[in-house]
Amino acid sequence: MNDNARHSSEEVATDPFVPVRGRDLVVGRPVPYSIYDTYDRLLLRSGRILKSDAQRQMLLEAGRTRAASFRDEVVVTGDGSPSWENHSGELKFDPFVSFYHCATSLRKVHHAIDLGRRDFLPRLEGMISQLGNLIDRDADAALAAAHINREFPNLVLHPIRKAVVADLLARSASLDGGQRRAVVGASLTGNLSMLALQEQLDQQEGALSDDQRREIHGHPERSVAVLAAAGLEDQQWLRAVREHHERMDGSGYPQGLTQGQIGTEAAVVMLADVYMAMVTPRAHRPAHVIRDALRELYEDAGRRFDATLTRLLIRELGIFPPGTLVGLNTGETAVVTRRGPSSMAPQVFLLRRPDGSIFIRPRFRALAEEEGVEIRSVYRQEELRVLYSPHMAWGYDDEWGEAVDRAERG
Repeated sequence: MNDNARHSSEEVATDPFVPVRGRDLVVGRPVPYSIYDTYDRLLLRSGRILKSDAQRQMLLEAGRTRAASFRDEVVVTGDGSPSWENHSGELKFDPFVSFYHCATSLRKVHHAIDLGRRDFLPRLEGMISQLGNLIDRDADAALAAAHINREFPNLVLHPIRKAVVADLLARSASLDGGQRRAVVGASLTGNLSMLALQEQLDQQEGALSDDQRREIHGHPERSVAVLAAAGLEDQQWLRAVREHHERMDGSGYPQGLTQGQIGTEAAVVMLADVYMAMVTPRAHRPAHVIRDALRELYEDAGRRFDATLTRLLIRELGIFPPGTLVGLNTGETAVVTRRGPSSMAPQVFLLRRPDGSIFIRPRFRALAEEEGVEIRSVYRQEELRVLYSPHMAWGYDDEWGEAVDRAERG
């Protein structure tokens, strides 16, 4: 897709956005309205011919248009906001499927780089649009997928995980669409020049060798070179890649920059990177419990990390972000699914009864509405082996509920 012009911010602000409709996208025919991604990037201008099924699928998964494009037909929710329901019935949104597609796309980008190819930017840009759309539609499910997915190696998962956290932090910090897109792009590509080493380090239990340390310290500049050679011209994105391992007190690398010298986008990426690294298990250590990781970041706020951004990150995630396995004072085990009105009272999906048996029917609890029910313990994912469907826990598996109903009636 070559039509990458950006429309003006004044034009964007005049009307709310809704997802595109499948029935409006016919291969070989012009599209009836301009289609954008969540970062205000024009994906396809009104009147341009839709060229292929692959392009159509990408637009359905990542595109949106102004509600005025079909105002008389748009479904409106009870609070007056445009509904995220699929108007055409052709593409059922599932955030965990979208997350899987993003991981598959990034794996293909890595493969292209391993082969020495430089044509990976279009795939990467499409993935960025799709990931932003996932966060727009269901930020809680996006956070959950980032915390619980184990279907891909860390080489693939870590960049996507930190991209989700970085984008949510960038939105909380009121960065504009171009800055947020640069943050996500830098999160996904900061380590492109050390893919083989990163895969090795994920399995390594011993200390770094001198050669490994040198390669690590030089990888931000090399990653910038890989992206520039592929044709990337976004200077905010490139700068964020170059600076995402710097620290506010000058203790980072490769240049030892200090607070006034580090770009905002890089400051966002570095926080997301450090947080996700801490809560992910490695060969040489278990994962940090999330609240302990946030406490460490808070203690470093104003020293190694930007104080304002650190507070925003903690507020955005909450003490128990979606995907956290918890024990309730009722003896039940649950997974946090939605951030609540306070960080201590999220919504949870019950997994086990006090006697250890599994709930047959899905059961949710909004802790803010249940007096006396509270979280008493937190588990690492590796500590508590509980099988459950995230599609069901986050409300995207209607077929499962229907099957239970049929079984109970029968």
